[in-house]
Amino acid sequence: MKPKLLAVDDEEFNLDIMRRHLTKAGFDVILAEDGLAALEKLEENLDIDVIVLDRMMPRMDGMELLERVKSDPRFQDIPVVMQTAAAMTEQVLQGVKGGVHYYLTKPYKSVLLVGMVKAALEGAQNKKKMKEEIKKANSCLASCGNRVFNFVRLMRQRLWPFT
Repeated sequence: MKPKLLAVDDEEFNLDIMRRHLTKAGFDVILAEDGLAALEKLEENLDIDVIVLDRMMPRMDGMELLERVKSDPRFQDIPVVMQTAAAMTEQVLQGVKGGVHYYLTKPYKSVLLVGMVKAALEGAQNKKKMKEEIKKANSCLASCGNRVFNFVRLMRQRLWPFT
């Protein structure tokens, strides 16, 4: 099954470019023209694996959408790659503090977009696996409960007089 990606940008041209490159890279791409449309798409597709998000859009900008995504337990673990022309240091820091995995400034090469999306997806998959392993370990520990274990120390037979 292909990983599912939500691409959000108010420029149809940018959406088309992202769709072409990310589809070619093996993603099932869903498009949204702004933050409000993206929220609707998230509600309709609870299996989104990655979000590629523009920062500056009408109705609801990328930072507001990012805040909503990261505050919703259903979506908070979805990695977000922000692609934007907003490249000032404080804007980049605001995005990173808000929870983006990667911050890609326009114009960019398609190889960077695809590489960052794949890296974000891989990181999210690794995080999910770790959470599952921790859950299994905690379950195992919980099943031990208040058990009493007796340990017996085995004496080694002395084979050498100086050991």
